[in-house]
Amino acid sequence: MLLLVFGINTNQEQFPLEISEIASSIKNEFGIEVDGKKVITEFCNLLEEKTKGTRG
Repeated sequence: MLLLVFGINTNQEQFPLEISEIASSIKNEFGIEVDGKKVITEFCNLLEEKTKGTRG
């Protein structure tokens, strides 16, 4: 079993001081706002597609 835990910052513009130098978001990097639900849905679909047949 594999447990994958991560975060995708979509529209957040500011971050706590302790991570502000390493954290970013899609909005900060590309200057666009995105629908977070669509981002995670597409990510999960691509992950599933890329990992088909790799389960033990």
